[in-house]
Amino acid sequence: RCDLHSHSIHSDGSATPAELVAMAKEQGLIIALTDHNTVSGLPDFLEEAEKSGVIAVGGTELSCDYGDREFHLLGLFVAPEHYESVEALVSKFYILKQNQLFYPMHYVFRYLQYDRAFLLHKSMHSYEHTLYQ
Repeated sequence: RCDLHSHSIHSDGSATPAELVAMAKEQGLIIALTDHNTVSGLPDFLEEAEKSGVIAVGGTELSCDYGDREFHLLGLFVAPEHYESVEALVSKFYILKQNQLFYPMHYVFRYLQYDRAFLLHKSMHSYEHTLYQ
């Protein structure tokens, strides 16, 4: 059993990352932290999970515009070496959105691919190593 879409106080959730880990342990869940537009809770989340013996996945939920609609892109297996890139992507999004500039989806994917922020094929290997040892 797993919950691959949870939020902490780092976005719109009511629990701390440590509290989410405790709840996952209590229920025997694999859990992912996917706060909106940030990875700031992941270091504490993953550290607490390791201490507690809970399998945890670092992630984020990015807000993206497509035409006149906003949707959310769930990214899982965000490796620590890519936290800075994810935060930079989010900053660019908000600057463009604040100025009411179009932020096309193809730009998000291009940024993720070339700057290697957190595409699964780029980051998953370090998690595979951790999860399956």
